[in-house]
Amino acid sequence: GFRTIECEKDLASAPIEEGSIVLLEDLVNLMANEMFSGGDADRIIPALHDLAKKCLHLIMVTNDIFSDGIEYAESTQEYIRQLAEINNAAAQIADCVVEVVYSIPVAVKGELPCV
Repeated sequence: GFRTIECEKDLASAPIEEGSIVLLEDLVNLMANEMFSGGDADRIIPALHDLAKKCLHLIMVTNDIFSDGIEYAESTQEYIRQLAEINNAAAQIADCVVEVVYSIPVAVKGELPCV
């Protein structure tokens, strides 16, 4: 009862039908593909807004890569900075944001019945 669409970059080009329920897995890889594989990371946030308007429900998956305390090369630091912007934009778009810590869902925005 579902269809898988592979879209390594240029999310706006994904053939998503109006009113679909979409699981976007995941923002971390999308950002890496755009930044390091000849894409354009600046198109991710506008594509998320457009996708959210088109979908009945949009579930976005990302990861917390921001708190290990390690100093990285400048290109990696830029990747982390841009991913933080994308995660912030995704959270603003979302009705509900849930952080899963050791398999325990914790509501950050909205209420847990959205899980």
